[in-house]
Amino acid sequence: MSELWVERHRPATVGDIKGQRAVVDRLKAYANNR
Repeated sequence: MSELWVERHRPATVGDIKGQRAVVDRLKAYANNR
């Protein structure tokens, strides 16, 4: 049985990403250096 995947939450900002502190820090550093 296959079910459709439904996206229920998309963070509006990088700071809204939960549980991925290292990834968030790296993304913010990357964005600030561009």
